[in-house]
Parts: sequence; C-alpha cells; structure tokens
Amino acid sequence: MTSRLLVVWAKRRRGLAGSRLQVQLVGLFSVIAVFPTIIVAVFSYCSLASGSKRGSATSADRDSPNRSRSRRYLKEHQQAIRADVLAMSTDLNRNASTLQLNPQYLPRY
Repeated sequence: MTSRLLVVWAKRRRGLAGSRLQVQLVGLFSVIAVFPTIIVAVFSYCSLASGSKRGSATSADRDSPNRSRSRRYLKEHQQAIRADVLAMSTDLNRNASTLQLNPQYLPRY
C-alpha cells in the first residue's frame, strides 16, 4: 500500500500522463469511503448513548426491592452497633471508680 502511494507520488512529480487523474481518483474514492464511516460512527454513538440511558432507568426500577432490603440491613446493623456501644458505655460508667483506682486494668495500646 505504501509502496503504491510512493509510485503514484513519484509519477505525479515527474508529470507523467494520467498521474494527475490517478491522484484525483484516489482522493475522490478516499472521500467517498470516509462518509459512510462517519455516518456509522455517529449512528452507533447515538444508539449506544440512548440505550444506556434507557437501560439505567429500567435497572434502577428493578433494583428498588434490593435497595429497600439493603436499607433494612443497614438500619438493623446500625441498631446492633448502637446497642453494643451503649452496653460498653454502661460497663465503663459502672466500673469507672475501679478503673481510676487500679490503672493496670486499663487496656494498653
């Protein structure tokens, strides 16, 4: 391909008969080949963009039961952690005087 282009270019530089027509034909066919490529690329981009928007809206509707299940799970674990923290604070308050008098019971980090 590249060698063929070099031959055409060399003929054009020498001014041989038909070289100008050959260059014009190659240019015309190149332009004709580019237009369908651009049209296909634009069409593909538009269809993919609209398809992804449409697909994300429907998947959000389908995921709503999973989302509510996730929220319930999160709320349940927040309540469990809150209960653990309250139990620890109660234990610390109850044993505060012992911990102040005997620092060896304090955890070392």
